[in-house]
Parts: sequence; C-alpha cells; structure tokens
Amino acid sequence: MSKKITNHFKQNDDKMYSLVQRYGVIPVEGESDYTSYFPKLCREIIGQQLSGYAAKAIRTRFHSLFRSGKPNVKKILTLEDQALRDAGMAWSKVRAIKNLSELTHSKRIPYEKFSLMSDGEISECLIQVKGIGSWTAEMFLIFTLGRKDVFSVGDLGLRKGVVKLYQLRETKTLHDRILKISKRWLPYRSYASLLLWKSIDEPV
Repeated sequence: MSKKITNHFKQNDDKMYSLVQRYGVIPVEGESDYTSYFPKLCREIIGQQLSGYAAKAIRTRFHSLFRSGKPNVKKILTLEDQALRDAGMAWSKVRAIKNLSELTHSKRIPYEKFSLMSDGEISECLIQVKGIGSWTAEMFLIFTLGRKDVFSVGDLGLRKGVVKLYQLRETKTLHDRILKISKRWLPYRSYASLLLWKSIDEPV
C-alpha cells in the first residue's frame, strides 16, 4: 500500500512526493469497534480550539464523572449541565455533548452502520449535532474511522502546510487554490494531510 501511495504522489505532485521522501508514508489508522465512536466524538468536541494540555485536563475531569472512566450516553443524559460545566467545558460544549448524547440515544447517529456509509453520509449524520461542524467530522473520519481520502480545507494547520510547501501567498483566491491542489492527491488525501501536519512541526 505504501508503495502505491508513494508512486501516486510521485506521478501527480512532486512537492507532496518530497514530503513522502522526507517522512515516509504515515499510516492512516482507524478504529473498527463502533462502541468507541461516541467517546471519541466527545473527545473531539472537548478538544475544539484548545491546546492539548487544556483539553487533556478537561477530559480527565469529564471521565471522572463515570464509574467506568468512559463516557456513557445514559449517564450524561442524567447529569446536570452544571456538572459538565464544572469539568471545565464551555457552555457551548456542554450543549454539544448533551445533544450528541440525545441523538446517540435516539439512534439518529447509527454508529454500527458507519462502515457501510460514505464519508459524506457520515459527515451529514454528525453535523446534525449542535456543535459539530465540518472540521470535527473530518477529524473523526481521519483519526477514528481511518478514512483514506479526507482533506479538511478549513483546518488552519493544513492551510499553513500547503502555503509553506507550495510557497503560496495569502490572497482572496487561496481557498480555491488549495482545493485545486488537493485534487492532485485523490484518492489519498488523508495521507497528504498527515504529511502536511508533520511538515509544519518540522522544517521541510
């Protein structure tokens, strides 16, 4: 698989291929146990717009609310909103966690069917949650489901990575240019995303 992906970038995008040469193909790995999807979505919501340290502290307090240490839908629905707020969540995230729990409990989010659904279908399913937008859905697709062809054009890190790698300027057409470039990576945009994130942490 790595060789196939390497050859794809070599044939279609020499700049992305330069990242493959530097870092190798970074694996896109997913979780097949659908019972883990709800806790992972809670994690994504908590981590929105927070540093890793702050998000970890809130998650620790959040998990302490459960006897098993693992978020439970029924338990969350019985908790007072203030209990979640006291764990350190902003009120918007309290509402998002509650709404996610309600939709999960009512089976409007069919986790067990995700393996049969397209990326777009899963995203549509998730963004019905108040507090989950395209970015959160895309992160879930990559890091929890291990989907191979996801690119989050709204992610600031990816935007920074593309600007750096392709030496672009911040203009009104930058969004469209990034989308056009990303089409070269089909059907391996998740792999390109991982390479771009790594490239902004280390010198290219």
